[in-house]
Amino acid sequence: MFCFLCHITECSLCLDCRLLFVCEACVPFHKSKDGSSCYPFIVLKTETLGRHIVALRDIEELEIIAEDTPVAVGPLHVTDPMCLECHTRVGPDYFCECGFPMCDSVCAQGENHRKECQIYREAGVRVQIKDWDQDVGEYKAIMVLRLLCLDATSLTRVELLCDHVESLTENEKNVYTDTVVNFIRDKLKQKMWSKEQILRMVGIIRSNAFQMSAGKGKGNIRCLLPTLSTFNHSCMANTRVFERSDHSACVRAKFRINKGDEIFLRYTEASDGVIERREKIRDNWNFECICPRCLNVRDLCDALLCTKCGEKMLQQALGFTSPWACKACDNIISREEVKMIEKKIREKIERNTGDKIPYYENLMIEIKKEIHPNHHLMVVIWGLLIKAYGKMMRKQESEGKGWSLKNVRRQVKLCHDALVMLERIDPGFSEEASKILNEYTAPRLMVIQFDYQKGKMAVAEAKSQMELLLTDMRKSVKDSEIVMENTDMAGLKRAKALLNDGQLFYEEILNKNRLEKQKQKEI
Repeated sequence: MFCFLCHITECSLCLDCRLLFVCEACVPFHKSKDGSSCYPFIVLKTETLGRHIVALRDIEELEIIAEDTPVAVGPLHVTDPMCLECHTRVGPDYFCECGFPMCDSVCAQGENHRKECQIYREAGVRVQIKDWDQDVGEYKAIMVLRLLCLDATSLTRVELLCDHVESLTENEKNVYTDTVVNFIRDKLKQKMWSKEQILRMVGIIRSNAFQMSAGKGKGNIRCLLPTLSTFNHSCMANTRVFERSDHSACVRAKFRINKGDEIFLRYTEASDGVIERREKIRDNWNFECICPRCLNVRDLCDALLCTKCGEKMLQQALGFTSPWACKACDNIISREEVKMIEKKIREKIERNTGDKIPYYENLMIEIKKEIHPNHHLMVVIWGLLIKAYGKMMRKQESEGKGWSLKNVRRQVKLCHDALVMLERIDPGFSEEASKILNEYTAPRLMVIQFDYQKGKMAVAEAKSQMELLLTDMRKSVKDSEIVMENTDMAGLKRAKALLNDGQLFYEEILNKNRLEKQKQKEI
């Protein structure tokens, strides 16, 4: 008998779900904020997996698995000058007594900044930022101090996390010791924390903190959410994390998860290739991913086209040194050459500053000789094109102009192909798939209406196509209402209006279908 989260033995059975034991301190992390439901997960620990999260029962698609609030939020190790209370980018206009630039006196006296400010002032250290137009290193100790100053309950949660200090290189250890450990102990005179304690906090931040934007006009920050940090990674994750404006997070199931299954987050992007994913994971989280996608050396998302025969080239074997080989001829290229090819294509993708649609359409034609049609960079271009076509269509609509049927059919194909690919590399719900679905429904409705009205589509086929479309339209509304938590009200309004148009057209088809059946009976 042990607590589902911290594993202490002084705990009791949860009388609501009766699925686990929980200690008094961990009750808030087992129940929803309003206390109406219990989260369906438990933390287990094994020698091979370490601490990991498992489903206590069957979990339905889009069900909330966990919610977490950061125990600490702070600036990056090196960052542009920002207010340490609200994280707004600031200039040399207002300074706190400790020397850090702040928005004003209200922020200077804020709760986020209070403890570190006191430490700096009592040590007689006044920060002086000299370069205001670039990233500066004066913020290196802030996030570490915020962890060290946590209350006992929060600190206990943080102490459960891995630090991977043993994986730091000697150079990294020396840099952190000089710029953070010694600075806190000697310059700030905080000898109550040992060198090992401080370096451990550095490791915990490196291995567990989430990096995100603090919002419009604000800088990038790190948030440490201990519950989320306990989830292991898979490039084929079965959950999706939704960030809220207060930096809290909600974890939902991307699809149905069976009782006893491990629950994963994804630390990388679905559109990242195998080289990028594996290097990010190794360099930032100190492990090698062994998910099904990373173990699949025949994944076409990483396939190039052979310059000798035009056939696909795939990774020859697992690992960080394996070359890409053509199965049809003897052509082999090194991993570094593959990285260079992909880098050049990424640079071309990011280079566009003009009319996006013709640029990306031409770029797709250009790179078809280098990469497989299902390559992950092709998926990136699809997404950019879909966004560009959607923006153009909404602009034309607002100006009272009609849509080109050619462009509409092109958008339908792009959206269809992108959704098929996303379901393969990132199955279940995803924000990217949801955005594409929103761009997909209106053009599909127009194509069905046009083909039906021109006699190119029979009543039965139109009925079948509309039933599929209405399912997607309802999903689009549900995504906006439930999953996106009504954060895009304009998009939700459009989705509901489109659903109404679709239902009216479907009724028209049903009426015609009934009339045709009635005529057949009379004959």
